Amino acid sequence: MSSRRIDSEVKRYASRARYNLTDLVQILNSNFICSVGFSMDEITYIDPMIYVNDGENLFLHCSPESRIYKVLNSDKIITISVLNIRGVVLHSKISNNSINYESAIIYGRGHEIKEMEEKIRIFRLLTDRIISGRWDDAEIPSSEELSRVAVFRIGIVDFSLKVRDGFGMEITHNSIWEGVIPIELRYGEPIPAKESSLPEYIKNKLV
Repeated sequence: MSSRRIDSEVKRYASRARYNLTDLVQILNSNFICSVGFSMDEITYIDPMIYVNDGENLFLHCSPESRIYKVLNSDKIITISVLNIRGVVLHSKISNNSINYESAIIYGRGHEIKEMEEKIRIFRLLTDRIISGRWDDAEIPSSEELSRVAVFRIGIVDFSLKVRDGFGMEITHNSIWEGVIPIELRYGEPIPAKESSLPEYIKNKLV
């Protein structure tokens, strides 16, 4: 286990930093995609992954044959990045253009979950995070299927958050338009793979 101290302090625009667990949970609740960084044999890898959280408890899943499985079982610290982009900030000065966002950087260690009931609970959380109501309208994974997937709870060692909102750094008095163009994540029109009626829980996502 490394004895080095994690430097999680936000240096640039420190006023945008947050270190509150409640704020972390709020950011985690609004997403299910993350990037996971880890090192093996002096090479740094970054994997895009799906996550789910239950409050401050963060869960990842992977194949037991993947390289990240070995890292998560080694007590090494991994780094998880979650980013929510909220808008494009336009300013008359190009150098003042920016992005409104919420970001979280989490440092943690993996603890493998092997109890089948707990694995099912986590996959239900994940399924309903992506499409609420889907779990009760789908085939539940069998014990054999679950045994081929590893699930890890990530014990949070440290974290930092950074949030930017609002307009450009200064409002000018020229005629060039300045402001924020919001960016929203929306579900598009479903594309069926076979002839079947569209369930209400999917229709509700389109509203």
